Amino acid sequence: MTRAEIGEIVGVHADTVGRWLKLSLRELKVNRDGRNPGERRHLTQAQEERIRKLITDKAPDQLELDYALWTRKAVMELIEQETRVAMPIRTVSEYLKRWGFTPHKPVKQAYEQNPEAIQRWLDEEYPEIKAKAKQEKAEIYWGDETGIRSDGLSLE
Repeated sequence: MTRAEIGEIVGVHADTVGRWLKLSLRELKVNRDGRNPGERRHLTQAQEERIRKLITDKAPDQLELDYALWTRKAVMELIEQETRVAMPIRTVSEYLKRWGFTPHKPVKQAYEQNPEAIQRWLDEEYPEIKAKAKQEKAEIYWGDETGIRSDGLSLE
């Protein structure tokens, strides 16, 4: 390419391109390496290792956080609790990605679910369970995506 073509592409005059070509990389102050590893991070390496270990080994409620599962917000609160470093949720996402944690959404319905077997269980086996619970004055609870709900049988 000519200097004029290069200048047109980068938006400068051809003479400017000529001056650049005469300079060495050192004189241009080009930083091809980017940041050094660990530079401009909120947490030290030791803090990162501690948080990763806590996330891996413990559930949020074991660490006195008001969550059943690890979420970005739960991790954000853990980091502040453990290190006194408050960071934005986006930064927490970057740390989680760097540590190899990936987001997962729950599957609404298991792909191996067998509707016929479920209906057979509901029609044949469940009525026996329900009758026994009623006889023992017990209550049956079901868990679903909306939370825990009762079958309607009470302890009274």
